[in-house]
Amino acid sequence: MNRSVKALLLSTLLYPGSGHFFLKRHLVGCMFAVLFSVPLLFLLDEIVTKTNQVITQIENGYIPLDIAAITDALTGILSDTEGQTLTLNVYVMSVVWVVSAIDAYRLGK
Repeated sequence: MNRSVKALLLSTLLYPGSGHFFLKRHLVGCMFAVLFSVPLLFLLDEIVTKTNQVITQIENGYIPLDIAAITDALTGILSDTEGQTLTLNVYVMSVVWVVSAIDAYRLGK
């Protein structure tokens, strides 16, 4: 397996930028890792915040301990106006991931 394929697989399957580290392009690898990690952190923060809201509602007795009710509450709370922010974060992460993989393959050649 040649270097370009290894770099592509690392950036695709492990984490964006990891193929660049394999190719000794540390600055570019850091750039892709940060560009991917920032929206990921915002996404995880938003999910944890919304989940904590549902947990609080369960503890206060507003939502019964029923899987269907909890699922409906989570679905409803995540589909509010912040859903656009979640979608934007996922879109940015996807674009960074694809560009990182293509660039790692290109640099490996």
